[in-house]
Amino acid sequence: MVRRVLVLGAGRVAGPCIAHLAKREDVEVHAADRDPSRLEALRFPRVVPRLCGDLSDPGSLVRELRPEVVVNLLPAPTMASVAHACLEARAHMVNASYIKDPLSRLDEAVREAGLLFLCEMGLDPGIDHMAACRTVREIHRRGGKVAAFWSACGALPDRSSDTNPLGYKLSWSPRDLLGVCRREARFLRDGKETVLPGGEPFRHATLVEVEGLGWFEEYANADSLPYRERYGIPEVRDLYRCTLRYPGWSELVRYLLDLGWFEEGERDLRGRSLWDLTAERVGDAPQEGRKGAAARRLGCPVWAAALAVLEWLGVFSDAPCPLERGSLRDVLERVFLEKLSFLPGEQDLVVLQHRFAVEYPDGRKPETWVSTLVDRGTEGEETSIARTTGLPAAMGTELILEGLALRGVHAPVAPEVFVPALELLAARGLRFQETVLPGRKVPGR
Repeated sequence: MVRRVLVLGAGRVAGPCIAHLAKREDVEVHAADRDPSRLEALRFPRVVPRLCGDLSDPGSLVRELRPEVVVNLLPAPTMASVAHACLEARAHMVNASYIKDPLSRLDEAVREAGLLFLCEMGLDPGIDHMAACRTVREIHRRGGKVAAFWSACGALPDRSSDTNPLGYKLSWSPRDLLGVCRREARFLRDGKETVLPGGEPFRHATLVEVEGLGWFEEYANADSLPYRERYGIPEVRDLYRCTLRYPGWSELVRYLLDLGWFEEGERDLRGRSLWDLTAERVGDAPQEGRKGAAARRLGCPVWAAALAVLEWLGVFSDAPCPLERGSLRDVLERVFLEKLSFLPGEQDLVVLQHRFAVEYPDGRKPETWVSTLVDRGTEGEETSIARTTGLPAAMGTELILEGLALRGVHAPVAPEVFVPALELLAARGLRFQETVLPGRKVPGR
């Protein structure tokens, strides 16, 4: 019997997911996208392309096809509408986005319908959850307690392809990248909750070394607090999740925030230059020069490296705005697309590392457990971010097709999900290197 799977979205991360599912002779994959060029690139067996002008409301397509599983690889704002369509059509759903309201409120209805909505099946969130839960289970099995948990993830250009002064290239949506730069962060330190308001995590960045790869900058990422319960570590006193970047990123983002480049109010941009928009915050001071005016506004020396990077981006230039109407954030998104895109043949890098400070009630000496995933991909072939985001969604779909009994709305923190999924990912080369070190070597403040 042929099983029907509908994949919504055929963008950057969809290729590895669709290719993996298409290898199964018992699966017919329907791939839907509004861009015909993306569908044209999907030359896999048993893949049926579906050109859809509007995927913001996928209900009609789901009702028409009646798939067994819907894999939603569209942006996170579509999750609620896709979930309701799946519930109506009695289809399981897999996606790579965080579980948030209103999706979380559907848990009871999904259970009653006998369905599984398996969410957060990507890299971060996704592989990070599964690897953390596996290690926590092993620590507890050996009689240990997790005193501190530190988790870092970064999607970056490989050092060989790091060819711009930002040390960053776009392996995912620039709109999403700019969006997460403004969110607040929450974490535990010595058992106490710490909150950094939106934009503030960049003022608290520190340096961290990943063995074999060198030094990175890290800053707090979103809300770490729910993972005490989700990972089953009520004993933890320090709990911190962060993002990795090459050094200098946090200072640059903080300056862009201070100069108003993340503002979202729509405006008429006709006849405006990039400098015109910057000058609204710094003032036009010919005697100081444009960099000098920016340095005064930001409270930094005119020779600061971050100012040179801003100059390279063009925010002090007379270059015309790339939009006739939009927000400053829209303009910055266009600038990033122009300046920070990967070229064919360049390599991207994914680094995911967990560190656990482990204590033993029986008196054994404390240890640090380190779990590291390093993966590289190639633009124009298969990028690492596509592989690490798309393959977990494919693995979750396979588990459902093979009879996974879990029901309701879930992240992949149950053993019946993370054990087989991590084995499947390892078979595709996504393996963690595990190390146990004496003493406590978890970064902290």
